[in-house]
Amino acid sequence: MAQIVNSAPIGVENLVYAILTDETTSNYSSPTLVSPAINVKINPKSNSDTLYADNRAVETATSLGEIDVEIETQDLPLEVQAELLGHKLDSTSKVMCSDVQDSAPYVAVGFKIKKANGKYRYVWLLKGKFSEPEEEHSSQEDKTKFQTPKIKGTFLTRTDGKWKYTADEDSGFTGGANWFNSVYKQVTIPAAPTNPVQNDTANTFGWTDVTGYSSASDYEYSTDGGTTWLTATTNPQSVGNSSYAVGKVQVRVKADAATSRSAGLVLSSTSAYTSG
Repeated sequence: MAQIVNSAPIGVENLVYAILTDETTSNYSSPTLVSPAINVKINPKSNSDTLYADNRAVETATSLGEIDVEIETQDLPLEVQAELLGHKLDSTSKVMCSDVQDSAPYVAVGFKIKKANGKYRYVWLLKGKFSEPEEEHSSQEDKTKFQTPKIKGTFLTRTDGKWKYTADEDSGFTGGANWFNSVYKQVTIPAAPTNPVQNDTANTFGWTDVTGYSSASDYEYSTDGGTTWLTATTNPQSVGNSSYAVGKVQVRVKADAATSRSAGLVLSSTSAYTSG
């Protein structure tokens, strides 16, 4: 078991949001900075029920309810308010109109937490709506009192059951440089096809499909050991009348960025091909 590293959080930064555009495919707009972060508070609400039998508690079940989120920032620019709350910011006059019919969109919120050892923990909250912020403004006095805005939101689970992603550099996470490029999606890596069917006379390479990938166009093949790949057109696939050493002919499920699918594991040839 790897050694567990403990280090206390000391700060929060890089607070961003992204609008949920399609919940079925978990697609979002590009992340946008809210404002420099001061505080982020996340309060999940749990519902617990206990079963009693023989005059004692024998079983308990807990379910997740709403997640209350409150963020405090240096500012809350009108451009950000318009997107988070569904208001209209006139592109010419730069005046924001708040209408009773406005509807806030579902958004994701991401940020990172600095730890005492200099490492970071990364977070994405996946689906929530923000409500109109309270406002209180005071006269300036001899000593400046910063009046930083707070905005509250209610977050839920997505239809796929997910509500939050968390990663920590102290646990071995190395993707921090790309964490805020888009809302995180779990990457699917398909299994390798099975049962290589090699025909040196017909110059073909066949395989048994991976479950869920039944079309030849779901696959790609290589004849140079995985350096270059071509989309398969049929199964078995023609590989040309050439000489290929053992393992040079390969096939795998293709990557698909739209569904966050990585290229699959590889099935390699177990016999050589000869030309002529």
